[in-house]
Amino acid sequence: MIILSEVSQPSTGVRLSQPQVVAYMDGHCAGEGTLCVSESQVTWICRSSGLGFSLTYPSIILHAISTDLSTFPHECVYVLVDASKSERHRRRAVPFYTAAEARNVQDLRLAEEELNQNGDVSDEDDDEEGKNVVIRFVPSDVSVLQQIYSEMCACQELNPDEGDDFSDEEGDGAMAIDADADAMMSGDGWYTAENIGDDDNIELSEEGRANLRRMLNQSNNGHGDQGECEEDEMEEQ
Repeated sequence: MIILSEVSQPSTGVRLSQPQVVAYMDGHCAGEGTLCVSESQVTWICRSSGLGFSLTYPSIILHAISTDLSTFPHECVYVLVDASKSERHRRRAVPFYTAAEARNVQDLRLAEEELNQNGDVSDEDDDEEGKNVVIRFVPSDVSVLQQIYSEMCACQELNPDEGDDFSDEEGDGAMAIDADADAMMSGDGWYTAENIGDDDNIELSEEGRANLRRMLNQSNNGHGDQGECEEDEMEEQ
């Protein structure tokens, strides 16, 4: 997952700094703030709390302009993020225990391993680290959507991820949502590098379709009432 924390706005290589941008993380409103697109990362900082997050370009699986109000009530820049590669993903601190505490910790770990042997219980940390996160940036001025998207495209080209090679590891699980994905992608309202400028016939490449299927699977699982933005919602969870 991506957690709001104290981050600094980039000072070098800044391509765009856009105020009054509301950020939604997996459908939950994080508040209104400033979106900064730089050559090294994408940073958003909440105006009221001063907290925010930074996304490295290798962590961005896909981004697109969405004007389809049937899937989300606001026009936005849709970003699918690999949370394990985000700026917030950091190494844990090394714990220190007394001898007695160490024995207790070992006993707890052995008990946990026994519970996990049947495969029903998984490591929560692994689940969180491997989870993709859907982020939507909603500017108050929708005319800047194209500029935000274009600058992100240009900066992403400066930061290629050599290990980013999509393979079909999802098997039948990915095919199960083909109908929903194809239905959405066949209509207007989604724009990526594959279809910007094609006003009449909007089409995606096979890779684009595969990526949209993945992000649909993420967003549809938790889709609810996303029309209202409450800045305190993120802190209460």
